[in-house]
Amino acid sequence: MTLVKKSAQLPKNYPAVPARYPLAMFRLQLETASRYLYEGEVKEALTTAMIPLDALTGAGDPALNVAQVACFMQELRSTIGAEKALLFGRDAFAKTAPLIPKSTLPPLPRAVSTSDKLFLRVREAMALLNKQIGSNFIVKWHGGVESDIFEDSGQHCYGYIGKELACTTLTGYLQEAITQLSGVKMTIIESECMATGALACRWHCQLA
Repeated sequence: MTLVKKSAQLPKNYPAVPARYPLAMFRLQLETASRYLYEGEVKEALTTAMIPLDALTGAGDPALNVAQVACFMQELRSTIGAEKALLFGRDAFAKTAPLIPKSTLPPLPRAVSTSDKLFLRVREAMALLNKQIGSNFIVKWHGGVESDIFEDSGQHCYGYIGKELACTTLTGYLQEAITQLSGVKMTIIESECMATGALACRWHCQLA
């Protein structure tokens, strides 16, 4: 895969200022990463992402943004490969799930179809996730069993450019988030990525 970090000039499709990322969430993802990377690889990925090694111990309180998190995730993906990176994403959300409060949707009108009710639950779940990690997941469904999810802050690809989709870790994370937060099982495939010049990362979703 050809994926290059563009540090001198940010591609125009990314926000000029990267969103902040909660340190508590990232530390739990680091714990998950230790099951996929050797200790030296974790430290190397942190150094490349310009994240203080204190993030490993909890001794410090570094301020993180999605550009740093994206760099760490791309280093992890490069080291373990796309298939394991997808599994990492799922495991990483499972690790952080206790930090995300769950809510109950109010009763919906009887006229709303069963599939639309499920997608409304997914939309609510993404709203919860947005509040916790500073993301901007937007759910748009097309009726029936298909939907698209968009995210335009570059959570796991910020600042990168290439010819291939880059958000493998976030795909796994998103799929597990939908399952745990909404109780809806969906197959999720990334179809567009900001790393390739798209205005947002996009996932095509279908009820499983």
